Amino acid sequence: MDGLASKFAEGTDYFQVLVDVFRDEMRSEKSKHLKFFYMIVPPLTRNWVEHVMSWKDKMSKRGKEASFTDDGFAIGLAYVLRLLDQDREFDSLHWFESVARKFEKDADKLRHTMGDRKKKEDNEVQTLQLTQRRLQHMQIEFDLLYYSFSGSRIFFRDH
Repeated sequence: MDGLASKFAEGTDYFQVLVDVFRDEMRSEKSKHLKFFYMIVPPLTRNWVEHVMSWKDKMSKRGKEASFTDDGFAIGLAYVLRLLDQDREFDSLHWFESVARKFEKDADKLRHTMGDRKKKEDNEVQTLQLTQRRLQHMQIEFDLLYYSFSGSRIFFRDH
C-alpha cells in the first residue's frame, strides 16, 4: 500500500505506463498489418455514430427518458493511435473537419430543397423534415465523438 500511495503522490502517469508497456509489441513486425490502422478510423467512427444513434432511438421508442454517454470508443481509439504512433497520419486525413463540411453542405442543400415547400406534397415535406432531424442528430453525435476523442488524446500525449 505504501508503494501504491507513493506512486500516486509522485504523479505517475498511468496512461503513459499503458502506452509504454504495449508500444513495442504493437509496433513490432508481428503487427505490421496495423501499419495503416489510421485509414480505417473514418469508417469506424461512422459506424460508431450510427450505432449510438440506434441505441438512442431504441431507448426513446421504449418511452424511457434516459441519457447516456460512452467515451470508451474514443479513449480506445486515441490509445491505439498513440500505441501505433499514427496520430500525425490520422490528423493528416482531416476527418472530423471533412465531416463538419459535409454536414454543412447537406444542411444547405436540404434548406434549399425545403425552401420550395409550396410545390411539395405533404408526405414530401414530412420526409424532408425527418431527413433534417436525422442529419442534425448525426451531426450532434459526430460532434460528441470528436470532443470525447480530442479530450482522450490528452491522456496519451507525450510529455
